[in-house]
Formats: sequence, C-alpha cells, structure tokens
Amino acid sequence: RKVEPEERKFLKKRKEVSINNLDFPGDCEIYLSIDIDVFDPSIAPGTGYLEPGGMNKEKFFQLIEKIKYRVRVIDLVEVNPEKDLNGKTIKLAREIIKRQEK
Repeated sequence: RKVEPEERKFLKKRKEVSINNLDFPGDCEIYLSIDIDVFDPSIAPGTGYLEPGGMNKEKFFQLIEKIKYRVRVIDLVEVNPEKDLNGKTIKLAREIIKRQEK
C-alpha cells in the first residue's frame, strides 16, 4: 500500500527483520504497534486514513500467531469512533485486544 518516501528510505536501511518471511534476529522481543488502517476499509472504516487493499482479519491473525511468542507489548491506534460505521472498527479492535489477552 502507500509508503511515503521517507518511510521507504527508513525501511531500506533496516536489515534486522524480513517482513516477508518473519525472520527475526536472535531472541529479540517485539513491541507491536497496530494501526487499525492496516485493515481494508470494508472491515475497519473507523479511521482517519482509508487506504483500499488492506489486510483481512484472517491474514492479520495468522501473522500475529506467528510472532506472538516474541511480542512483549502491543498498542492499537487510529481507531476513530466518529467515523465508524455500525461499530465495525470498534468490534474489530475489541477482537484484537481479546485475542492478545489469552
């Protein structure tokens, strides 16, 4: 999806993590920041930045399952209830939080 030029430069310099195959160096711990607009707007419309082509819930939770043993801290950002249609984004945010509590 959309990557700003300065973000692209930053990512090119980072060699520690391969996002494609989730190879992490050594025994690193992960601080996971989830921006709700990672999801497709059809399932998470309550955010300030709608970008088509986002993740679906199945793919997201598969990814989380692969890294959960390294995750130490999680935050969830960019949920905007004023833009949420029928509470879809709030429900999704709740599901993400509940799954992390297990």
